[in-house]
Amino acid sequence: MLKRRKDWEEVRLKDCLDEIEDQMSSLIGGKVPVVKHWAYIVGPELKDTTFLESIDEHSMLVRCAHPAYASFLKLHQREIVARLKELHPEFDIRTVKVFC
Repeated sequence: MLKRRKDWEEVRLKDCLDEIEDQMSSLIGGKVPVVKHWAYIVGPELKDTTFLESIDEHSMLVRCAHPAYASFLKLHQREIVARLKELHPEFDIRTVKVFC
């Protein structure tokens, strides 16, 4: 729940958004920080045709708009996992599971 603030207290928008992001992240299993950088993680070719469904202890589940995109994602799995670890070392992702 958002912290209650006194009417006179100055509230910065960034602080509010950071607080909301933290809460959402805990509610949906840490997807928020990954989704925030999705275009960089999967690359420009896949950013609009792939969707992060879930992240568990060692894998992430990605839905693709078409089987061709799923094949492309599988070919680039190592690079995707490396970018994810670069940005979010707190995730110990080893594999990318893909479905259409």
